[in-house]
Amino acid sequence: ALHHALERKELSLQYQPQVRVSDQQFIGSEVLLRWNHETLGSISPVVFIPVLEETGLINKVGEWVLASACYQHQQWIRQGALPSDSKLSVNLSPRQFRQRDLADRISQVLATTCMKPENLTLEITEGVLMDNLQQGIDMLGSLREIGVSIAIDDFGTGYSSLAYLKKMPVDVIKIDKSFVFGMLENRADYQIIIDRKSTRLNS
Repeated sequence: ALHHALERKELSLQYQPQVRVSDQQFIGSEVLLRWNHETLGSISPVVFIPVLEETGLINKVGEWVLASACYQHQQWIRQGALPSDSKLSVNLSPRQFRQRDLADRISQVLATTCMKPENLTLEITEGVLMDNLQQGIDMLGSLREIGVSIAIDDFGTGYSSLAYLKKMPVDVIKIDKSFVFGMLENRADYQIIIDRKSTRLNS
């Protein structure tokens, strides 16, 4: 069914607002992929994303997500619906991140959609980077040369440490929800979040 989801226009994008906590100002949005099957109805990303990854369809779908989201983001800016400096965050899957020509592919999308590189943030999970640290660092460097921002998602669930952050060319750290959800009840979680924020990396 996923092989035909794109052509049948069953896949769609939703945009989750990102707000700066200090002053409640809108600073950007994160694009989320959704699948509404014609007979099965809405299917959770937890179910279909792993299938896309396993079958290799994630590369095709991922490029569609990036191109569509960048185009829509630019349209909203032109229409005055978004500030010109608002950020768009797009997740990269493990298979996408391992493409040797990833930087070239992203550069092409930016050129086609007239999206400014500084408006785009690419999110990679911590686990993907740790699979092959040096290769991951090299790829992050190539992406940073384009001018895009890099975010590490789900930080704190893998085997990385704060020492690795000195080697990784990243702009944003998204602390895993397992820490954030418990920070108001668990003193240890709260302290971890506060300490991470004090490094001046966004959480």
